[in-house]
Amino acid sequence: MPPRNRKLIIVGWNNEKSWLPEDDLEPYTKNGAGERLYAMVNDVTQLTKEEYMKRVELINFRRVGPGETKERICRRPAVILGVETWYSLRYPQAAMWTSSRGAWLVPHPSGKNRIYNSEVARLNTGRLIARLAGLS
Repeated sequence: MPPRNRKLIIVGWNNEKSWLPEDDLEPYTKNGAGERLYAMVNDVTQLTKEEYMKRVELINFRRVGPGETKERICRRPAVILGVETWYSLRYPQAAMWTSSRGAWLVPHPSGKNRIYNSEVARLNTGRLIARLAGLS
């Protein structure tokens, strides 16, 4: 397991269903973005939800704000979900599954995102998160 201060940070845009910090991208809400993201990681690692939660720190950008988000991702591995969050953090234009300044841009796992209709896209995201979290 990576040292506690090296947990992978995953930053999403907003949780429209809850403002509570413990609900940020958590994998327990059926059909939620956090559950969809966990499923992609689970497909390549077979981790339980509890093991997954020990390996990642989940952040709601709209609740935490740009300053605290940047502070938390400084010198730590990070996955940024979606271009809206990416550009709000002032990262340069990038293609999906590429990195800049130590952070990786991946498509947001919202139910509206058609990119994840592709099995290859789901596997790319699951493998990337597993690798960055020290799971593979």
